[in-house]
Amino acid sequence: MLRLLVICIIAFVQNAASQALRPGMPNQLGMNSLTNNALLANNMALGQDIAASGLSALGNGIAGNAIAANANAINANSANANLNNLSIGGLPISGVSPIGYGDVAVVGEMPVGGSTAVVGNVPVIGFVTFEGNIPAGGTVTLASNCGCNGAAVY
Repeated sequence: MLRLLVICIIAFVQNAASQALRPGMPNQLGMNSLTNNALLANNMALGQDIAASGLSALGNGIAGNAIAANANAINANSANANLNNLSIGGLPISGVSPIGYGDVAVVGEMPVGGSTAVVGNVPVIGFVTFEGNIPAGGTVTLASNCGCNGAAVY
């Protein structure tokens, strides 16, 4: 216990003595210690004005040009963007999909009863092939509209 008390006293004396010695150092870091680490005190003791060249005075902080200020503009711009009628007809599309080919195999019977309807746009990249007999009982109707906006792949 006595050893800990002596170490604390030595640290306190060293810190107090360093406060008196450090302001004369050429790098102006004299007041940058634990006991006097307030922003205002450092500005008053040092030749460099931290507050004038830092966060609040020049607007270089969150209010001026940081992520928080720009995030509001991004949210406002994305809220005003109308993506309902976006057409990608001007974009070049190669004849091969970058996703790769996959197979959907149906073994056995796949009965579909009733009507299957899709309302809206269904983006599909791929191809469909039928091999063998496809028995259909009743009436089979296929109504489609390929609205590809002038793309090279159908």
